[in-house]
Amino acid sequence: GLKTATFMVDEKVVGTATSLSDLPVLRMPSSIKKDGRHTLTVTIEDKYFNKATDTVSFEFGEDTGEPTVQLRSPESNATLKTSDDLSLLADAMDPEGPVKYVEFFLDDTLLARKPKEPYALLYPLKDVAPGTHTVTAVVTDLSGQTTRDSVTITVE
Repeated sequence: GLKTATFMVDEKVVGTATSLSDLPVLRMPSSIKKDGRHTLTVTIEDKYFNKATDTVSFEFGEDTGEPTVQLRSPESNATLKTSDDLSLLADAMDPEGPVKYVEFFLDDTLLARKPKEPYALLYPLKDVAPGTHTVTAVVTDLSGQTTRDSVTITVE
């Protein structure tokens, strides 16, 4: 089992973790300049005090790639009853880094903001008016760029 993981950039600690489920999104302190090459060092230690260290070099760059999102559920033109739950499921990714969060909307109403996978939600339709509605998933990356995917559903 993992005891600790320490993440350092240019010999400055920028993150730690005590389990694989709490691995951090690394945020660079302002003391680390964006110019030039940098070194990321990761050191892990297990419960028996065995240590392993690895190092990579990198350069900062602007995030110019847009994230992607695809609604897997509901299907476009699905018909649901007000007694049903709306099952929302989206796949989201950013080719240049982690996804900040995915938001689910029913028409213009925000239903939920999900910062971690799975990007899923069950929403009861009991208070939704019958008719045609738009379901939208919006992904936002760490640089603030967004992309959306929408489908139309009918509630009876």
